[in-house]
Amino acid sequence: MTEHTLTTCCEPPTAPDVTVRGRVDITEVEHGYRVEADVPGAGKDDVDIRFDNGALSFTATIPRSDGPEAREHLREFGPRRIEREFRLGDTVDVDGIRAEVERGVLTIHLPKVAQAKPHRIEIR
Repeated sequence: MTEHTLTTCCEPPTAPDVTVRGRVDITEVEHGYRVEADVPGAGKDDVDIRFDNGALSFTATIPRSDGPEAREHLREFGPRRIEREFRLGDTVDVDGIRAEVERGVLTIHLPKVAQAKPHRIEIR
């Protein structure tokens, strides 16, 4: 493409900073819950996770990936924030929460507290 073609057929080379409601899957597993969230371009230092009063929230701030030497022609991926919050009540063992980010997916493991886990009651 030539520069002339780019300037006549495309939008201006900027996209506004945006906050979006990211896509997630929440699965109940035997010993707790697993939250998987789409956070493309985010690393572990770009994500903030909190659990407060039975609510899990996370924010991922995805920076721009190009350097100052880059000459933009079209920008549809700008800096953005992904935010979500979910109410899980008092069934989560807060001290056992762990998380990792791998290949654009944030996975949060939320173990259930002992009394919230299903268990069989023996009849005497």
